[in-house]
Amino acid sequence: MCAKEDIGPQNAEAKSVEANANAYASQLILPDYLVLPRIERKPVSLDTAETIRKEFNASLTAAAIKLVKKAATPCCAICHSQSKREWFVTNASFPSGLYVAKEMHADSDGFVLLYGANGGMTRAKKEPASRWLNGSGVFTTSVLAQSVKLPDQTVFSVIAIVG
Repeated sequence: MCAKEDIGPQNAEAKSVEANANAYASQLILPDYLVLPRIERKPVSLDTAETIRKEFNASLTAAAIKLVKKAATPCCAICHSQSKREWFVTNASFPSGLYVAKEMHADSDGFVLLYGANGGMTRAKKEPASRWLNGSGVFTTSVLAQSVKLPDQTVFSVIAIVG
């Protein structure tokens, strides 16, 4: 059986090549010059990503990652399994003193999706940042959070830091 580290790139050069390929594919499927005008002044949420997904015939995950990377609002996309945080992406305006939590918080709507039998998408909802992030100031900060259960039973969430 192959382990995760057996499949992915094994060194910095290979990771760089893969990152460049991903960036190229993103521009091919979701070109900035078409996406940026559509996300301007829109909330960073899975609802917005779903609109982009439909317009460009892309996956929800790809549309959400593009939205997060190009948003002016500090935000991130996170994928959780029942055992851990699988991966996450932050944007350039994400505060350097904040860190994405490794486990899904029991009080988040995403937790209900992750451990419940039902799938679907939660509504975008303002929540305490401490449910999603660690670091200085999380207990006085809020986020707009929205999650969806993916076919592989992981939960994909988009969170945006709000005032």
